[in-house]
Amino acid sequence: MQHQIKANRANINLPKKFDTLTFSKNMIKVGMDKKISDELALNINGLETMNSENIKFCYQATENDFNLFKIEFKKDIDDLKLEIVEIKKEIKDLKNEIKDLRNEFNNLGKDVLIMRNEMTLFKIEIRQEMQDFKDEIRKDMQDFKSEINLTLKSFKDEFDLKISKMATKEELHNELQKLSMSMTIRMGIIMSAGIGIISYLIKF
Repeated sequence: MQHQIKANRANINLPKKFDTLTFSKNMIKVGMDKKISDELALNINGLETMNSENIKFCYQATENDFNLFKIEFKKDIDDLKLEIVEIKKEIKDLKNEIKDLRNEFNNLGKDVLIMRNEMTLFKIEIRQEMQDFKDEIRKDMQDFKSEINLTLKSFKDEFDLKISKMATKEELHNELQKLSMSMTIRMGIIMSAGIGIISYLIKF
């Protein structure tokens, strides 16, 4: 059995036993405020005692709340879309930062490789300079040795020549003293030159 009520020129069919709780839950599911849903359920439950003006007021209030809900829901959706756009932008920026970091890392690897090559070339240059330095020292020492040998040979030849011309021991003794002094002076000059060369090479 169903009750038929005329309200605002419309026939409203209601079950004999109206489930207020189920109705409220269903209305809440579609977005209606719980307080309004409960009030509407109570009003429908006692609809037989309501006049058409009350029914129209209840319907209008419910429709207004639902429209407000739709507006707020749309606003929430729009805000959510904006947040999604911001998140996408942040993700894009993060990807760009990661890309930049990766490029910097790759460039750093290239710089390290360049530095290694430069160090290798530097070692080769140092070895070559050290070898040239050793060769130069050997040459200078060889020249120094040759000069000493040449001086000694010259002294010996001069000494032999003097000896061959000596007549007495006294003359020989005097000549030896002269040759000794001359040899000392020459060797001093040669040694000074040698020390100067070595000092120059050490400073170099």
